[in-house]
Amino acid sequence: MGANDKDIKDFYSSLSNDIRNSTNGVITNIANAFFLQNIFIHVTFTQFSKKYTIAKQFADTIHQLYAAKVEVLDFDQIQETAKTINAFVDKTTKGKIKDFIHDDMVKVLWAVMTNALDAFSLVVNAIYFTAKWEYVFFKEMTSNATFYSSENQQREIEFLKESEEYRYYTEDERVQVLSLRYKDTSYAFNVFLPRKRFALEEVKRHLDGEMVQKLLSKLKRTYVTVTAFPQII
Repeated sequence: MGANDKDIKDFYSSLSNDIRNSTNGVITNIANAFFLQNIFIHVTFTQFSKKYTIAKQFADTIHQLYAAKVEVLDFDQIQETAKTINAFVDKTTKGKIKDFIHDDMVKVLWAVMTNALDAFSLVVNAIYFTAKWEYVFFKEMTSNATFYSSENQQREIEFLKESEEYRYYTEDERVQVLSLRYKDTSYAFNVFLPRKRFALEEVKRHLDGEMVQKLLSKLKRTYVTVTAFPQII
């Protein structure tokens, strides 16, 4: 039996609330915002005979169910628009993401909006997450090495290492999967590493939702030595 609209709304509202109110050392903040072009809300475009308004019930509902906000902006005010959006993301992520959008991006959005001759909004999602690991990486085992994001792009970064530990691990012919769990084991950082170097795009083509769930269901506690893990977390 399928779910109806109310079931879906109730489920995601409950999930969002549970995540925002996490315990056991987990701090999570998920924020959603709809930034709407001011002219479509307050002004009638007489030359196109169109007028757009935002239903108060819709704005109230998404705020109550998903803690989402609706804010009206003048996208033609390029710098002010970028500043407002960046302030929202900066606050939500507790300063971890400061330059989410640049002036040039707002210019492109404004150009798209004016050419579309239709209602326009920008949906922004910001996530802040922090928690303690089930098994800690020790600072003294950290070293610098070259990280290759592609065959032609590389940079020096810190890599984490550790000796054998019980980790959740599985693999198939394309990827190795390492699950790094937090002290609150209902959360985990799952790493999908292509077995073939520079084969990320190939892996992504095959890694749909069904395949991800299939791999995660096969995770088993295994002695694993992490020889080099980019310090991106």
